[in-house]
Amino acid sequence: MARRLLLAVGFGLAAVTPAAADYEEEFKAGVQAYSEQRWNDSATAMLRALRQRPTESADRVSVSAFQRVAYVPHTFLTIALARLDRCEEALAAFTRSEAQGIAARDARRYFEEASTAANGCRRNLLADSVDSTRSALEEVRELAAQVEQSVADGVGARVLSENSSIATRIEQARELLRAAGERFDGGMQASDLAAIREAADLIERTRTEWSTVRRDVNIKIAGAAPASPPARPQPDTGLRDATAAVEAAEAARQRLADRLRAAGSQRALRRRAPLRNRWEASGRQLEQLRADLRGADPGTLDRITSEARRLSTAFSQLERDVAAEERAETAAQQVPAERPEPRAAGDEGDETPTAAPGRDEVAAPPPSGPATTEAGTAEQRLGRAARSYFGGRYDESTRLLESISFPSRRELEVQRRLLLAAATWSQSRLATAGTPEAVATHPEEAGEPAAAEESARLRDRAAELLSQLWRAQPELEIPERFFSPAFRAFADLQRSAPSP
Repeated sequence: MARRLLLAVGFGLAAVTPAAADYEEEFKAGVQAYSEQRWNDSATAMLRALRQRPTESADRVSVSAFQRVAYVPHTFLTIALARLDRCEEALAAFTRSEAQGIAARDARRYFEEASTAANGCRRNLLADSVDSTRSALEEVRELAAQVEQSVADGVGARVLSENSSIATRIEQARELLRAAGERFDGGMQASDLAAIREAADLIERTRTEWSTVRRDVNIKIAGAAPASPPARPQPDTGLRDATAAVEAAEAARQRLADRLRAAGSQRALRRRAPLRNRWEASGRQLEQLRADLRGADPGTLDRITSEARRLSTAFSQLERDVAAEERAETAAQQVPAERPEPRAAGDEGDETPTAAPGRDEVAAPPPSGPATTEAGTAEQRLGRAARSYFGGRYDESTRLLESISFPSRRELEVQRRLLLAAATWSQSRLATAGTPEAVATHPEEAGEPAAAEESARLRDRAAELLSQLWRAQPELEIPERFFSPAFRAFADLQRSAPSP
């Protein structure tokens, strides 16, 4: 009996030990991939480790001959997913790491890096959500204005007075639109991503309500006898113009669709939610215009013509914006890649101290501090700063750019100063409302006074950097393919400003 029990225990241990070894091996592979900035490999390995052991632990895993790291796969997964621009998943991973509380205590350096990455993701998601939600809100307000205009006088006013149910629904739609606007404004002021997304859902409900009301109003107007003969264009002329306008909009959308079949354009659309949302929203509007045209009466043809022409312009603008995003991605890819820098083990109490770093040691992010004069290292950081700038990570870009200098290499120093000015200027636009367009085009939505002061400080700093750049190299031209029209206009103002 004792022998059978001993054998059973032995077989049980044999079954458990490989599984434990498996999750440790996966975690080790993920940490090594992190040190080499192979973010996809790191994320894949951490997910495999989590499938075997989903709970983080203070137990240290040997990741190299000289280094042991607490088992915190959620923390490393956050960093890798953020670097891959998979921000929703990165935030979910960080929430789990934060809730378990192990990394904050036993892997502080990595937890702080994950926290910084998660905050960057929140800012990026907030900026994208603000852009797309504001665009959707403007579309619904325009739709509501069209319905209000159609029932303001003439046959529409008579239809409204004779149909109390339609009047009630219009009032309900007005209330929905007001609530959606307030929810959006509140989310903007608080920089609350969840509130912005709630506002987006409410805006879509409001869009559906106004679209249904418009359809029913148009049906009632078409069936009502006009009080007096309307002074309208001949139906054939109006129908011909509306049909031509809709066909032109369809052709513009088809041209854009052809462009989006290219790999670069597809990546641009996937990476930038505002572009994707505009593409989808304009497609919905075009479908609605096609439906309206099929059953249109002479009174609605002018509206269809006007909206279709506006859509054609919108498709052309979207095509230009997609092209600009492609150029930015191309510019980021042309920046030379950097190699990870070694870091001594035992730093900040996260690893076991050792006299010398090992070959497989985890590399830390480049430290901030005094500017380096080692050309190789400085060039690598310049490349990383450029990729951070074109990826919208302006804080990281400015930190890297301020940590380097090229006193004996004028061309690289000019590039550094120009990128630093652009990143600082972008920070100033993000400081008050969470979206690059907000400060310039929606000053009424600016945040707290402290945020406005910070925005002004950053803007002044960007202006100072540009003024120094123009004085040092007055013939410099800012590349159109890499920098936005708004930044180039700001830079031109500093070129023409009087010298202090």
